[in-house]
Amino acid sequence: MLAAELIHYCDDCKRFHLAFYDYNEDGDLMVGDIDGNWEPCDDLPSSEESEAGSRAYLEEVARTGNDYLSQLLGIKTTRKAVWQISFRNWVGSSTHGVLFCGARRRGRGSWVRNPAQLPEYLVEFLRLENNVPGSNTHWVCPEFESIADLRKDACEVKWQTSKVPALEAVGKIELEETLPESTVRRQTSEAAKVALERMVKA
Repeated sequence: MLAAELIHYCDDCKRFHLAFYDYNEDGDLMVGDIDGNWEPCDDLPSSEESEAGSRAYLEEVARTGNDYLSQLLGIKTTRKAVWQISFRNWVGSSTHGVLFCGARRRGRGSWVRNPAQLPEYLVEFLRLENNVPGSNTHWVCPEFESIADLRKDACEVKWQTSKVPALEAVGKIELEETLPESTVRRQTSEAAKVALERMVKA
């Protein structure tokens, strides 16, 4: 356990920094930073200095929503995203892979068949490729040469019952997606305001 921590503002780089205070094996007081650089120092920061530094930093975080020193806990940066996906066999399945027919969020709305209009994380998870010579519209998953293989091995997907299971596969997958930066900053700003209120009441 560290002897003390101190958040302080640097006029040169116009940012706050986090300093750590601890004693070395010889009993000498040292001060270090997040990069692991340590040097001797004379005194521990007072409780007033620590509180003032934390307060000033939280005030900035409340304004900007940017907690670059990671002082706030419980800030969500991702969320669950449910996608319905569709594949089918086609004449080129054994050569290029099963054909991607589309995806839609939460199984609602229109099917999106162009991977360029889908989130990158979903396209990467589905391992879609446009490897069919002479076509820029055929997107396939080359890892599976048949719908039977896809249903058998893609166990992360909850496949739906189909009247022609050997020809098509429709299922749902739950993935994590990154929240928009504006959402994260709003949450962070609100959390900083709550922390400031608690400091006032303490």
